Amino acid sequence: MLSKLGFTVLAVIGLFIFLWVTQPAYAVPALQLFIADGFYNLADETWETGSPDFTLTAFALDKGDFGPNGGKDAFGNGTNDAILSLALSSDTFPQSTPPPINSVTINGSAIPTSSWTWGYAPISNDPGVFDGGNDDLPKHGIFPAWYTEYAFNFGSVQEDIVFDTQPDENGDLDMTHLLDGWQFDFDIHISDSLDRVHFDLYTLGTDGTIYENAPFSHDAAFVPEPATLTLMGSGLLGMLLMRRRRG
Repeated sequence: MLSKLGFTVLAVIGLFIFLWVTQPAYAVPALQLFIADGFYNLADETWETGSPDFTLTAFALDKGDFGPNGGKDAFGNGTNDAILSLALSSDTFPQSTPPPINSVTINGSAIPTSSWTWGYAPISNDPGVFDGGNDDLPKHGIFPAWYTEYAFNFGSVQEDIVFDTQPDENGDLDMTHLLDGWQFDFDIHISDSLDRVHFDLYTLGTDGTIYENAPFSHDAAFVPEPATLTLMGSGLLGMLLMRRRRG
């Protein structure tokens, strides 16, 4: 026979087990993009910046396997871990208008015109045809477009640095749950000839199809400020200077 104390102890243990099992999971995507000096567009669910020079950060969780052809299991054997893709606006650059030379620079290296491909990502899975499913990156109102790919390695340093890059409804990031993973920073420069650049992050399977990708709620884009806002800002500044001179 259990005493009242025994029943109490069992009840408390049962309550803790129930709360532990039923607590909501802290779900963070395996791959994410982030712009520290940018802003999160809640309508587009995308990290954006209007600056032509910025740092784009890629995060990867430690999931053990991001794909047999360049995944986290491939560390140390010379293969690339992931691919950053850059897609241009098809309104500005339709299929008949390839991007100009040196329009984008990544980590000091300019992307030549010959590196841009028209169609659907990834390049390794017949960019001229959209297969859908998990084979290609979803269109998301972006593809087909002129795009290029930048393959890279996250490196061997693994730390508790990964957080959910999607803010809550108030625009706040949860920095209290830092998870084990990797980080890679890209120094990006966008020329004046581009009006929008969309960034995606993914890994590939052995057949060249998408294996893992950052959700569109965790991607990034360069979106320059409208010229009207720039002019308005200049006009307000001019009015302010005139008032100061008169004063």
